[in-house]
Amino acid sequence: IGAGQKKEKHLTKPEIGHFRAQGVPLKRKLREFPVTEDALLPVGTPISVRHFVAGQYVDVTGITRGKGFQ
Repeated sequence: IGAGQKKEKHLTKPEIGHFRAQGVPLKRKLREFPVTEDALLPVGTPISVRHFVAGQYVDVTGITRGKGFQ
C-alpha cells in the first residue's frame, strides 16, 4: 500500500525503480502486508471505505507525539 505523493529527488534509485516497474506514481509511505489470494487487488487500485463491511474490525497502529512538559 502506498500513500501520499513524493518528489523523485527525495527517493533512492531502487525506490524509484520499484514504482516505475509497477507503473504507479511515486508515494511517500509504502507498506506491505500479507493477504490471501482471494483478497488480492490489482496494482494501483485505490482503497476506500467500500472495501470494508459494517462491523468489521480494522487494526490501526500509530506513533504518539509527545507534548513535552505542560
